[in-house]
Amino acid sequence: MGKFAFWVRIILFCILGSLFASFIFSLFSKYGFRAWFLLWFISFAILLWYIAPRSTDLD
Repeated sequence: MGKFAFWVRIILFCILGSLFASFIFSLFSKYGFRAWFLLWFISFAILLWYIAPRSTDLD
């Protein structure tokens, strides 16, 4: 169950992130690619920060 919830969380995060990124891309068409890349980088960092403590079993 833990692994399943882990992958569902990643997939949902990627879907929501890509939808939001496409919104940002169209909103900031002047800086489109840079805005999308920055948003992807930030969301990936947040995803790592959110998952890392739960996926490691360090005492």
